[in-house]
Amino acid sequence: MISEEKNINEGTDQVQQSENVLLGQPEGKRFKLLVGDKRIWIIVMALMIISLLEVFSASSRFSFDNTNYLSPVLPHLVFMVLGFAAMVIVPHIPCRYYKTFTYPLLILSAVLLLILFVKGFGNSNAQRWLNIFGIQFQPSELAKMAVLLYTASIASQTNKNDENNRKESFWKILICLAIFSVLIIGENLSTTVLLCAAVVLTMFISGVSYIRTFKLICIGLLSVAIFFAFFLLVPKGTMNKMADMNLIPERALTWQARMLDFVDEKQTAKEYAEETAKDKPQETHAKIAIATSDFLWGKGIGNSEERDFIQEATCDFIYAIIIEECGMVIAIIVLGLYVWLMYICGTLVSKNITPFARYLVVGISLLIGMQAMMNMMVAVGAMPVTGQPLPLISKGGTSMLFSSIYFGFLLGISYDVEQREKKQKQESGTVQDIKEYE
Repeated sequence: MISEEKNINEGTDQVQQSENVLLGQPEGKRFKLLVGDKRIWIIVMALMIISLLEVFSASSRFSFDNTNYLSPVLPHLVFMVLGFAAMVIVPHIPCRYYKTFTYPLLILSAVLLLILFVKGFGNSNAQRWLNIFGIQFQPSELAKMAVLLYTASIASQTNKNDENNRKESFWKILICLAIFSVLIIGENLSTTVLLCAAVVLTMFISGVSYIRTFKLICIGLLSVAIFFAFFLLVPKGTMNKMADMNLIPERALTWQARMLDFVDEKQTAKEYAEETAKDKPQETHAKIAIATSDFLWGKGIGNSEERDFIQEATCDFIYAIIIEECGMVIAIIVLGLYVWLMYICGTLVSKNITPFARYLVVGISLLIGMQAMMNMMVAVGAMPVTGQPLPLISKGGTSMLFSSIYFGFLLGISYDVEQREKKQKQESGTVQDIKEYE
C-alpha cells in the first residue's frame, strides 16, 4: 500500500515537472558562474596564461626603474582580472539585450573620438588615447564594438525579399562605417582598415545586398591600391611640404615611412646591419629574436635577449618574444588557438540562433581573427608595422577589456544556444514521459 502511494506521488511530481518545462518555468536551476561553450573558455584560459607569462617577461626592462619588480605587469594583471570579470558577467545578459547598447555606444564613441582631436595624446604623431581619471582609454576600441553591433542590428532587421529595404540597410551601414572611419583614420589607419574589412565582409555574408557589397569591395580594393601607390611614388620631400601645408595629416609621414621600409630593396646582412638596422630597431631586434630562438622550444620563458631592445615588446611585437622564448611549438599553438576560435564561431553561426546573434558572431570572429593575423605578420616581418595588439595576449588595458567583452558576447550567444537545445530536449523527453505515464 505504501509502495503504491509512493509510486503515485513520484508520478504526480514527474508530471508537474514536465508541465513546468512545457510552460517554460525553471526547475530550481543552480547559478553557474562560468557559462557558455567550454571550448571558448579553454581558448580564453590558454591565451591569458600565455599573456601573463610573456608580458611579465617582456616587461623586465621596465623593472630597472622600479623597486618592485612586479610593478610593470601589475596594471596588465588588473585589466586581465577586469576582462575576466566581463567574460563572466556578459554571458548572463540575454543576447537579445546586446542590441540595446548599440545607439548609446555609437553616440558615446563618436563624442570621445571628437574629444580626442582636442585632448588626445599618443606617439608617432598619433593621438590615440584619452586620459580618463588617470586611465589611458582608446576610443577607437569602443567605436569598433559600436559599429559591429550596429551592423549586426541593421542586417538582422533587413527583409531579404524587399529590394528597397535591402538598399536602405546597405546605405545605413555604409554611412555609419564612413563616419567612424573618418573619425578613426587620423588616429589609427590600421584600425580603420580592420574595421572596414570586418564590417564589409559581415554585410556580404549577411546578404544585405550581394551586388552592392561586391561593388563596394571592388571599390575598396582599388582605393587601397591607389592609396599605397600614392605613398610609394610621391617623394618624401613632397610629402613633408604637403604636411606643412596641412594638406595631409602628419601621421601620413609615418605611414609612408613604414610602407617604404617594407618594400625597400632586399639587402645583404652586412648592408642591412650597416645601413638599415639603426633606423628600424624594433623590426631588426624582432627578426634577431626569431632567428636566434631554439627552433622548437625556444630559450625558455624569461630568457629573451631582445626584449630590452624592442620598445613595443609587450604589445606590437609580443609574438616575436613568444617565438624567441617558447619556440615554434608554442607559437603554432597560439596561432592554432585563434584558428580554433574561428572554427567554433563558424559552427556557432550554423546553430539555431537569432539573425542578430549570427551576424554579431560573424563580425566579432572576423575582427579578432584578422587582428591576430595582422599582429603576428608584423612580428615576423610579413607586413608593415601596424600597431595592432594580439587579442587577449598583448599588454594594453583598453584592448584587453574590449577583447574580453567580445569573448563575453561569444560565450553569451553559445550559452543561449545551449539553453535552447537543452530546453528542446527536455520538451521532447517530457512529451514522451507524459504519454508513458498516461
